[in-house]
Amino acid sequence: SYFGCVQCISGPLGMYRNSLLQVFLEDWYNQTFMGSHCSFGDDRHLTNRVLSLGYATKYTARAKCLTETPITYLRWLNQQTRWSKSYFREWLYNALWFHKHSLWMTYESVVTGFFPFFLVATVIHLFYRGRLWNILLFLLTVQLVGMVKATYACFLRGSLVMIFMSLYSLLYMSSLLPAKIFALFTINKAGWGTSGRRKIVVNFIGAIPVTVWGLILLGGVAYTIY
Repeated sequence: SYFGCVQCISGPLGMYRNSLLQVFLEDWYNQTFMGSHCSFGDDRHLTNRVLSLGYATKYTARAKCLTETPITYLRWLNQQTRWSKSYFREWLYNALWFHKHSLWMTYESVVTGFFPFFLVATVIHLFYRGRLWNILLFLLTVQLVGMVKATYACFLRGSLVMIFMSLYSLLYMSSLLPAKIFALFTINKAGWGTSGRRKIVVNFIGAIPVTVWGLILLGGVAYTIY
C-alpha cells in the first residue's frame, strides 16, 4: 500500500463504500466463470469491482480482527488451492483495469501471476540436469532468501519467533507450488476446497498434486545420482 494500491481486501475485515457496492452488487452476487456460478473468491471479486470503477484500495496495519484458520496440513492445502483458483480467475478480471491504476500494481500482478510457472520450469530444469550441485545450490538459495525475510520480520515485530517464517519457503516449494498448478488445471471445479468452519471436513484431493510433484522431484534426484 506504499504505492497506493492493494489487489485484494480479504474477508475477515474489509470495508467498502455503500454507494459503490450498490453499483455492482447484483453483478457481484451473480458472477459466473466458465459457465459455473462462483462460490469462492467473493472478497477478491469485491475488490476488483471497486478497482474496475477506477477507485483505489488501501491497507492499514492498525486494523485487528480474529478469524479461524486451518491448523492441519490437508485443510491448509485445500484452502490454498481454493484461494489459488480465485486468484487466477480474478487475475484475468483484474487485468482489464490495469490501465486505471498504478504502474506498480500492473508490475506486481504480472510478476506474481507468472512466477509459479517460471519457478516450476526452473526447478525441473535444475533437477534433471544431472548435476547434484545445481540441486543443492537451488535449495540453499531458497532457504537463504527465507532466512533473510524471516530476519526482517523479526526486526519488524521485535520477536525471534518470526524466524520460523523461514519455513514458509519449504512449504511453498513442496506444497503451495504444486497446489497452484493443480488449481489452474481444475479452476472450473467449485465443489470442493476450504471446509466450512462449523463442520470440519478432511479432503484428500489436495494431496494429489503434492504427491505428483514429489515424484517428479524424486525422479530428478534419482536421475542426477545415476
